Amino acid sequence: MKDSTEQLFVSLRVWFAPAEYVIVRKLQYYQEGRSEKHLQDLRGILRCSGDSLDGAWLRQIIREQGLESFWTLCQSSGGTE
Repeated sequence: MKDSTEQLFVSLRVWFAPAEYVIVRKLQYYQEGRSEKHLQDLRGILRCSGDSLDGAWLRQIIREQGLESFWTLCQSSGGTE
């Protein structure tokens, strides 16, 4: 699992969290509030990053955090693994 990535915009250095971290956090937010917005965001992340995700790491963390049902919901309503 990679750490954050650095991008340079003009002369401004910006750091981004890996998509896998964002996915886990969005699943946690969905668990807390059940906002459809989080599922929409997750589907967008999956469309853009699907093949480049560390699937093994992601599945492990999702399992450890007890987020499997939300991950399945996201995938069954338009996402891909």
